Amino acid sequence: MRKTKIILILFLLIITGCSSQNNNKKEYKYEGKNSNWQVQFTESLNGIKDERALTFTYKGDLSDLKAHKNLKYSYKTNTNHGSGDIDLGDSVNTKTFEHKVSGEGQSTNIIESDSVTVNISLDENSETIDLKIFTF
Repeated sequence: MRKTKIILILFLLIITGCSSQNNNKKEYKYEGKNSNWQVQFTESLNGIKDERALTFTYKGDLSDLKAHKNLKYSYKTNTNHGSGDIDLGDSVNTKTFEHKVSGEGQSTNIIESDSVTVNISLDENSETIDLKIFTF
């Protein structure tokens, strides 16, 4: 009977220890928009794993996007930055684009007061959107 109690206690300690590993997860979400774009930036920190995603959606017609040749974008926070380049034209079939980055050992300790600035350029027309914290 004593062995059974010890095994049960060890089992409960193991389960409790495994489930508490997710308690360190933090997620920050920022949103912003203007007349042409709806933008969302999220950063998830889970221990040493860092995941960032920038999602931006064109509010106009898909045919308007197809009239452009190139889309460039960049984002900057107080602790991170990223950018990309997308060839458009007739082959584009979506108005939503996403940039994802993840890695281990790159935790940035982003804080809720950080700001996120996104720049989106269609050919030579550039727009800057400041994102505000949505949830934390």
